[in-house]
Amino acid sequence: MKLIKALVLVWLFSSCANKYTEEQQVDFPEKWHFKPGNNQQYAAVTYVDSTWKLISTMDYWENQGYTDLDGFAWYRTEIMIPAVLKTHKESGYLKIVLGLIDDCERVYMNGHPLAQNNKLEKNFAAAALEMSKPIPDSARVYYIKMNDPRILWGRKNVFAVQVYDLGGNGGFHNKLPTYIAAVGLTDSLIFNTASFYIPPDSGGIDTVLSIKNRSHSLIDGKLSVFLHDEEKRTALYSTSVDITIKPGQVLNAPITLPIAFDPLIISFTVTDKQNKYIVRKYSRLNYIIK
Repeated sequence: MKLIKALVLVWLFSSCANKYTEEQQVDFPEKWHFKPGNNQQYAAVTYVDSTWKLISTMDYWENQGYTDLDGFAWYRTEIMIPAVLKTHKESGYLKIVLGLIDDCERVYMNGHPLAQNNKLEKNFAAAALEMSKPIPDSARVYYIKMNDPRILWGRKNVFAVQVYDLGGNGGFHNKLPTYIAAVGLTDSLIFNTASFYIPPDSGGIDTVLSIKNRSHSLIDGKLSVFLHDEEKRTALYSTSVDITIKPGQVLNAPITLPIAFDPLIISFTVTDKQNKYIVRKYSRLNYIIK
């Protein structure tokens, strides 16, 4: 009976997937204007880059005609940020996803410093920042408040990225599109399942799901937990509990899990009382629960 109930609940939540909180986003162009050099005037919003070469952000600059280039180079592009993104106020933030850049970079928005993923090496940069170890394989994701005056709503916004490459391949090398998005509840609810990883000899099945609300909105609704066998594709367990999480608050919800010995997938669904949003996240359990 529990198995049937779990399957029905899974089907119900799957059937209303169109109500899930979706990120409203606008994509950056794939090709940006590009120029080698270390001229800080390239960051200015009024700088004219029409004579620069257009290259793809999906591959290193070495593979696009700049084989021997190490050191500094600049990318520039324009993107219109629609005012409709301001209507998605769950978190109050925009997410700027620039993806993978090798090695370090400094980002400017409409001529103003926005962020830096890494600090440039002091020995190679006169205008530079302090030395730090580059981390070229880290995706660049930056957050900015929606009321930040650097954002030009409903108008074109100029992005300039100063890149420094220590050696080898350099620059953007993305596999997925880059974009700007309104940060929704999917990003703002943080599910911590660390306590779910129970060693086989622990004998424990009672655990706690920790949920942090990073949004500016009150979460008032229901938490549903579904557990299914990854290999057999069968539902094993479901439970639900009413929750209220204030902005910035962490909720610890007690969860009792059944005995299982196969790889499991656990999903968490949060639904508000007015059915305005549904947020779902998944996690794989790497240890046997017993």
